[in-house]
Amino acid sequence: MILTDEGSALLPVLTKTLDQVRTVLDRFLDGQYREALNVRVVTTFATGWLLNRLPELSE
Repeated sequence: MILTDEGSALLPVLTKTLDQVRTVLDRFLDGQYREALNVRVVTTFATGWLLNRLPELSE
């Protein structure tokens, strides 16, 4: 299969657009919007308190 000139011109545009659509759709899980949460804490707090409670926070 060989792309036409029009197909060659559209390929990067469509690839970028579909990648953007995939990125947005990947943020949904079971119909619920989800985002990444970055948390920075000291190691002693993370190991002594936070890690044990992470499963409860994801509900």
